[in-house]
Amino acid sequence: MGAAKVFQADIHADIYALIGQLSIKLRAFLSDTPEDAEAPGRFPDRAREDSSAANLYGIPADHGYSDEALQRYRAWIDQAIEHSENRPVIIVDKLARTLELWIDGEKEASFPVDLGRDPISDKFVEGDGATPEGVYRVTWARDRGQTRFYRAYLLDYPNQTDLDELRDLQAKNLAKSTATAGGHIEIHGDGGMGMDWTLGCIALSNEDMDKLFSYSLKAGTPVTIVRYGTRENY
Repeated sequence: MGAAKVFQADIHADIYALIGQLSIKLRAFLSDTPEDAEAPGRFPDRAREDSSAANLYGIPADHGYSDEALQRYRAWIDQAIEHSENRPVIIVDKLARTLELWIDGEKEASFPVDLGRDPISDKFVEGDGATPEGVYRVTWARDRGQTRFYRAYLLDYPNQTDLDELRDLQAKNLAKSTATAGGHIEIHGDGGMGMDWTLGCIALSNEDMDKLFSYSLKAGTPVTIVRYGTRENY
C-alpha cells in the first residue's frame, strides 16, 4: 500500500478514535436526557430480560445477563459450529473482544478485535455506534484498495430480522419513523488499538486481517455475533 494510502488510513483511524472519545463524553452529558427524548439507551435490550446481576460466568451487570439470553447466544454458537462441518464460520464474542474462525467443528484461529463505540448494545438504528448481534453472512471480500480499512469482509447487515426489529420500535414510537437500520458493517483492518472506536464494525489489526484472508473466505461465509457465550468464565 502506497504512502498516501497509509497516511489516509492513519487519518481515518485517528478520526474514528476521536469520534469514540467524544461519544463517551456525549453519553455522559446526555445522562439527564428528558423522558421523551429518543436515545439508543431507551431501546429494548434483547439480552436484558431480568435484573439479576449475579451469575456464574463473570458477565458484567451492564451486559444485561439473563439465562434466556445466554441460552439464545449459545444456541447461535452451537449452530455455527455445527455448520462449520461444511464450510468455515466466524464467531464474534463482543464481551471477550474475540473473533474465532471455526473449520470442521474445530476452532482454527482466534483474534482480538475492536468494536463499535457502544460495544455492549445490539444495533438498532444508524448512528447508534453499536455492533450488531445476530447471524449474518459475508457478502463481499474487499481486498486492498476496495475498502478504507486495509482489507475487509462486508456483512449482510441489516438482515430481515434487523429490519423487523426496527419496524417494531417505530410502531411503539421508540424510534423515529424516518430512522434507518444503517448498514455497511464490515470485519476490517486498521484495528488492534485496544479500544472500541468504530461506528459498529469489527476491526482487526492488519496483520490479523492478513491471516484471516489467508483462509480465502468466500461470499456466503456465516458470521455469528453474540454479546457473550463463547466462554464458561469471563
